[in-house]
Amino acid sequence: MPGYWRSAVQKILALSESPQRVALGVALGLALDFLPVPVISIPLAYLLARILRFSPAAAVVTVVFFKWAVPLFFTLDYMVGRLLLGAGAASGQPVWQGMPNTGHLHPQYWLNWLGHLGRPFILGAVLNASLVFILSYALTYRFLKCRQRSKPRKKLRLSPHRPNPVNHKARL
Repeated sequence: MPGYWRSAVQKILALSESPQRVALGVALGLALDFLPVPVISIPLAYLLARILRFSPAAAVVTVVFFKWAVPLFFTLDYMVGRLLLGAGAASGQPVWQGMPNTGHLHPQYWLNWLGHLGRPFILGAVLNASLVFILSYALTYRFLKCRQRSKPRKKLRLSPHRPNPVNHKARL
């Protein structure tokens, strides 16, 4: 995993776009992984980033990198939604015990599961995606700005064999 992490971070840091666009792309990609759009999240990240003028590369790299965590994100979405709607609190059972068995990988099972979860899952997904977008944008932007400031800037020097570009005769 560390090599995978390093590779993703290096790809994002190598982008020549502004820190704001890159941070917005990262935030968009991470937020999309919290929403129930698992099949189309990669092209959706690219298209939304292009439309909103975020960094498409940063959005796609982030969506792809965090695919391994989507089941965890979906579980968190459901738990947050149930907590906000009060489900589970009244019955006295822990929130995760109310989740259906997620052992099947058939797409129809997941569609039925999403239909069963309904409001708690969608509410948690929208809330978590919004919070993650804001937090990941702020943290990524701050990191990129600090990194940009710490990099030494190259000084622009005129070489001795080139004449000065200012035309002195034009001023006289």
